[in-house]
Amino acid sequence: MVSSWAVAAAVLLREGRKLHYNEITDRVLKTGLTKLGTKGKTPEMTINGLLTTTKWGVQKLFKSEGEGEYSLCNKLLARSIPEVQEVIRLMGWSAG
Repeated sequence: MVSSWAVAAAVLLREGRKLHYNEITDRVLKTGLTKLGTKGKTPEMTINGLLTTTKWGVQKLFKSEGEGEYSLCNKLLARSIPEVQEVIRLMGWSAG
């Protein structure tokens, strides 16, 4: 299993634009790569929390664009993270 935040980052890289956290959650769940949605009743709130708090080192990974929409703070940073690279590889996606 892969971390939900890594799948969310890969989803945003692939999309290349901001997405609402509900859409990010839906796409993360559709990959089948995480445990998201297997225990909790509110996977959307889990993803929203991850998007708000996840950092790589000292840098925030995700940026709130308002009204529940998020983008990546730094696409280059996201592409360099091994867990995100693994998601992209597993899904057969390009890194955007």
